[in-house]
Amino acid sequence: MEEMKAGFFFSGIVALCSAGFLFLSCASSRNSGEQVPYVHITDSKKLNLLPPEYMEGTQDGLQLFEGTFGGHSFTLPVFFHADKGGIFMQILNDFGTGIASISYNGEVSFESAVFPEQFKAEYIIADIQLAFYSFSKVKESLEEISLGFSEETILAETGTVHTVRTVSSGKKAVQIFDRTDGRSINVRNILRGYSYTLTGASDE
Repeated sequence: MEEMKAGFFFSGIVALCSAGFLFLSCASSRNSGEQVPYVHITDSKKLNLLPPEYMEGTQDGLQLFEGTFGGHSFTLPVFFHADKGGIFMQILNDFGTGIASISYNGEVSFESAVFPEQFKAEYIIADIQLAFYSFSKVKESLEEISLGFSEETILAETGTVHTVRTVSSGKKAVQIFDRTDGRSINVRNILRGYSYTLTGASDE
């Protein structure tokens, strides 16, 4: 089931956080091997990942990766970089040691000393693309598979500016991306049942 595939990454993070990253010594390295990497946005809708050139701006820096999946929560530091050359994310443990890395330059590469090979890093790349890539290009890709995509700018009473992007199937929201003044991004996948926040993002 595609719901299980999308959840592999997050369930693994939860398990590793619960274990404190102790006594884990398995290693994995994987390249997607797909001519065009893809994810299933819904069980029946397959979305091809876009080329890195459609990234808008640059994201770079150490951030806090906080989320929930299956009733569990996790918090991890990550180094995150994305520009028109590609996407790179290194997941760290509490001691600042890298435990997994994800990169994308048209192909998805996933390497880890603790995560098993079946984790679906493509879903992280897809989330980043849906949140930060050119709105018109993402919208075009989603419309090709009969999904909707909208973006609105909201000024909160506190003066905080939110840019909210929504993927929809018919009248139902599938995913919501809430970017706050370029400093953080909240991702909520309603269909798959996970959410997470990257805090510390700053547009250059």
